[in-house]
Amino acid sequence: MPALNRVEIEGHAAADAEFKNIGQKQTPMASVRIGVSEGKDENKKTEWVNCIIWGKRAEEARQIKKGDAVRIEGKLQTRNYEDKEKIKRYVTEVVSWSFWHRPKGYMPPANDLAAFDTTDIPF
Repeated sequence: MPALNRVEIEGHAAADAEFKNIGQKQTPMASVRIGVSEGKDENKKTEWVNCIIWGKRAEEARQIKKGDAVRIEGKLQTRNYEDKEKIKRYVTEVVSWSFWHRPKGYMPPANDLAAFDTTDIPF
């Protein structure tokens, strides 16, 4: 069976996206933490997912603000680093190849369903 590393998440930004340029080539990178919730009331559970966006898309991600609806597609990646106390730490994150977002409170235009003729629908 071939391997598949694909992740799709949809939730809300925990904070404004952080943007910086990395390395000698100053490659744009944005990072954003997405809260993905399921369940209701006392059964509601939220997973917090760290996401990384590179290149031109990272520059677009600068517009992501706290509370915005965000959908990210990408791959799961784990990396490690050494902290100040020389302890090896691991981070798992989604490296995005595609995303979209809608500002908090965005309302799509209402469809004019009154103009839709339902008499020809066979059910």
